[in-house]
Parts: sequence; C-alpha cells; structure tokens
Amino acid sequence: MVVFFCPLVLLVKLYQIRLAFLLQIPYCFFACMGVYLYQKEQREVIKMTNEKLEMMKQYLRDNNLTSQVREFTQIGVTAEGAIEYVYDAHTMSREDFKAKYLN
Repeated sequence: MVVFFCPLVLLVKLYQIRLAFLLQIPYCFFACMGVYLYQKEQREVIKMTNEKLEMMKQYLRDNNLTSQVREFTQIGVTAEGAIEYVYDAHTMSREDFKAKYLN
C-alpha cells in the first residue's frame, strides 16, 4: 500500500496534478475493459447464433421445409423466429417442443 501511494504523492507534488483525477484513472481503465469484454462476449454470442442459424437453414433446405418457413414469414413472424420454430418442430421431441413453445 505504501508503494502505491509514494509515487502518487510524488506525482501530485512534482506535477501539481489533482489527486482526484489520478484516482479516477484506474476506474476509467477498468470500466473501459469491462465494456470491451462485454462487447467481445456479445460478438461471440452473435457468431455462435449465426452459425447455429446457418446450420438450421441447411437442415431445412435439405429436408425441403422452406415452404413452411415462408408461410410463417408471410403472417408476420421474423425469418429467424420462423426458421427456429420449424427446425424445432422437426427435431425436438413433442414434450420438449411443448415446453419451449406452449408453456
């Protein structure tokens, strides 16, 4: 603790820097790092979501289920929601599907 405050006191005396400003620097640094890490995590989630969505699309194309997705999008469901719904309807068990969409 003494090691931390000695250079701080020296900076305040030599450069007449306000102590409050010096104490804010670490907080700003850690806040910026927190924002950076949160954004990095969100980019990874979006990347995983896009990969999962592409896998679902490929499954629907391979099994000729694109017409069902088109029907859902025509009634106002988003494309991603329609793809996920149709994919889940064909790959999940009835109990799991009920739990996810009807409860």
